[in-house]
Amino acid sequence: MIVRVCAFTERGEKLAERVAALLPDDLVEIRGRAVPLAEWTRESFELAAPSVFIGACGIAVRAIAPLLRDKLADPPVIVIDEAARFVIPLTSGHYGGGIELAVRLARALGAEPVVTTATDVNGLFAVDVFAKKNALHICNREGIAAVSAKVLAGERITVSVDPRVGLADRNAPDCVALVPFPPASGAKVDVAITPEPERVGNAALLLAPKEYAVGVGCKRGKSAAELDAAADAARLTDCAPRFWDRVCALATVDVKRKERGLLAFAQRRGLPLDVYSAAELNAVPGAFSGSEFVRETVGADCVCERAAALRAGGGYELVLRKTAVDGVTFAVAKRTQGMEITTWET
Repeated sequence: MIVRVCAFTERGEKLAERVAALLPDDLVEIRGRAVPLAEWTRESFELAAPSVFIGACGIAVRAIAPLLRDKLADPPVIVIDEAARFVIPLTSGHYGGGIELAVRLARALGAEPVVTTATDVNGLFAVDVFAKKNALHICNREGIAAVSAKVLAGERITVSVDPRVGLADRNAPDCVALVPFPPASGAKVDVAITPEPERVGNAALLLAPKEYAVGVGCKRGKSAAELDAAADAARLTDCAPRFWDRVCALATVDVKRKERGLLAFAQRRGLPLDVYSAAELNAVPGAFSGSEFVRETVGADCVCERAAALRAGGGYELVLRKTAVDGVTFAVAKRTQGMEITTWET
């Protein structure tokens, strides 16, 4: 992912370099002093990139205040003091991964993570983190508060799981009571997990599996805007209603790990960019649209179809085969197996 870091003093800039070194798998961009803070912060939000402010919380709060919209849409914002004593996630702690990144940095720096979210400080189940870790789309965001309120009050929540969604992990926490799906006529459940949420009418929170994986290949240097245009031309959204809400990840070959345009394209949609080696891609069984030129360039004969199939895992259907637009290729795989609850840990 793209991570943006800014500092305001010489000491802070040295710490910014340390932070960058701690994130070798990410594309870390450090703000230059000549770039106005308001402009830099706006660009970070447009990229949906985690922002790390090295300095006072007040500076960060004033910079981000005009840009805040929604807890599920805002990117993570983290503050680290210049002495690297504390790492404080300010926004998007759960669904955006702010707390996870803050804890990761704190451990590496030998600092104290300062986490204030109610479920975390009480060591309780966080349904939005659960949704993210299991690649579940939150269909009605207002349901998060209703479910969390019951958990914080010490009450059990009822969770109804569609049989099409497997339970690889059946060790639900004590606060969760698993009930049959579909819920009994007229019965209300706290959480319903199903590929067809529109058919469940009496649940406080609806979660839907992200069934699609998008494989992508591109020439070096393609911008996010060019990828946006290519995606529109390839008509990806014709694959399903509310398509991007049901995509679990973008997938590509590992040589594209730090391709900025591709990272930005994924990040603005709230998606991880999963990368695979050429050997992993070539090992995927199936009939794919191979190219000798692509094999000579990146080591795999087909990136987009193989990456989509590999990310979908288990059983899949290629609902969009390789589609090339202006130096960009897309393919879409729909999972037909492997939609599972893999963890209850949050």
